[in-house]
Amino acid sequence: MERQRQVVCLVFDQFEELYSKPELFPVFEEAQRLFLSAASAGSNFVLGFAWRTDSTVQQGHPSYFMWHRLADHRFEVGLAPFSYAESSMALTSFEKALGEKIRAELRRKLIENSQGYPWLLKKLCIHLYEQITSGASQADLTETLDVASLFDRDLKILTPPENACMRAIAQGAPADWYETLESFGPEVLRALQDKRLIVRSGDRINLYWDIFREYVLTKTVPSIPFGYLPSSPSLTSLLSVAGQLQEHDMRTPCELSSVSGLSEKTVGNVIRDLLMFGIATSDPNGIRLDPLMPSSGQMDVLERLRHVLKRHALTLKLCRFDEKTRITLEDLIKYLKQINPTAKHRAETWSGYAERMAFWLTATGFLEPGDNAWTPKDKGEVVLPVHRKRPRREVFTGGAPPIKVVEAYDWLAAKGPLSSEAMEEKGLRNALAILCRFGLVQRDEQKRYLVVGHAYRDTAEAVWNAARDEETLDEVIEYLMDAPFRRGSELARHLNEKYKAKWAAASEKRIGDALLSWGKWIMLGAAKNMVPTPPGRRPQKGDENERQYPLFD
Repeated sequence: MERQRQVVCLVFDQFEELYSKPELFPVFEEAQRLFLSAASAGSNFVLGFAWRTDSTVQQGHPSYFMWHRLADHRFEVGLAPFSYAESSMALTSFEKALGEKIRAELRRKLIENSQGYPWLLKKLCIHLYEQITSGASQADLTETLDVASLFDRDLKILTPPENACMRAIAQGAPADWYETLESFGPEVLRALQDKRLIVRSGDRINLYWDIFREYVLTKTVPSIPFGYLPSSPSLTSLLSVAGQLQEHDMRTPCELSSVSGLSEKTVGNVIRDLLMFGIATSDPNGIRLDPLMPSSGQMDVLERLRHVLKRHALTLKLCRFDEKTRITLEDLIKYLKQINPTAKHRAETWSGYAERMAFWLTATGFLEPGDNAWTPKDKGEVVLPVHRKRPRREVFTGGAPPIKVVEAYDWLAAKGPLSSEAMEEKGLRNALAILCRFGLVQRDEQKRYLVVGHAYRDTAEAVWNAARDEETLDEVIEYLMDAPFRRGSELARHLNEKYKAKWAAASEKRIGDALLSWGKWIMLGAAKNMVPTPPGRRPQKGDENERQYPLFD
């Protein structure tokens, strides 16, 4: 091996068995001689041994001295818990044994609840395999993993002292290791550790799963919460892509990008949400509507979102408050951090997730929006109006640039309600017309204009999403995708012919340039997953990194 520059590494797994069981002590002595001989030889033959970090060795035990004796000869490697990617790779291998692909939401549930422990992931996979081979469907297991039978099997193998010890740990979790050791003895604790029912961390000890702990104490299995955070830039984008799906028609991300006017990156984020919420299924050929969905209509999609979000960890937390409680954005950020303690995000990212969840929960009837806060109130149904293309009597001509429309909304929100004369004096007549067309402004009984509240992050995002529903701007985007470097006059000529608008040559240039500005603003937002600064807006003092109205980080 030395001549051929090769190394053989032989690893002994579960090495703690040799020094924890008296009947294996002769084997331990032979292993000790083998380790010393290998260290002495210093050859291309490397010995390794793996053991549990929660195993303990008394100071008088020979293995305690061996461990310190080999300190100068060993290289110690700590194995971290599985990352999300590593757990996902393990599940991909498990799918081969299962003979079918695991649904996205169920896959995430397995990964999240295994807590990075390979042995717990394996335990859940075995349980899932037994459930499916017994006739349960993945759709049913996504709703409830039926871990009661798994827990019952764990409890049946316990002796009375082990059962009493585990209940004591559950009641005091996290319990003190040394107090428990004194009360129940090392043999009982070692047996529970060997059965993987308790986990030690320093001088504290706990049951291996919070849900198992609750089952031990109450004999009831709580709902395993759904902790996924949506990554779609907006609910409108998700509904737009979902509406293109059919059960028996596979669509590729490229096709969905083309028909929705969104970038492939944005469509990828939307697809991830559609799979996670059980709205769609996928295979190597593409994505299609999940067979359990009644249709891809907006109300059916929203009802599915409501069904899943009803057991979301954030929803369950908010349900504990009464309807007089005001939930601020800071509260939502704090709750999301508690739900996802291992997630490491920037403050801006947490804020984006919190605002997005607030909008989704508002749309699905779990939150009621107010002034800079929300009220936890389950209305029992979807409350977001079905968002369809609004019929237009005229072709949209972009009479005011996006920046003017955003400024008009903000100004009217601060000063309104106002008359049309007041808006015209401010130079916002055309911007007001667009806001009315977009449904972002309405008139009161005195025929004064006032803004319609929205659940988006800011005015720019509300205007951007309303513009996305303009049939004319859809045509502009489609035209620019085919010919991105055309001039405004050429764009207007194309629209003039399509809609028979009868614009004069001078109007064609003005309208074409205006629509070009709107189209590029929408496309840039879709491509960068953000609502960019409307053309003409200079970064204001205090803008966070001259922030561009991000839809999400």
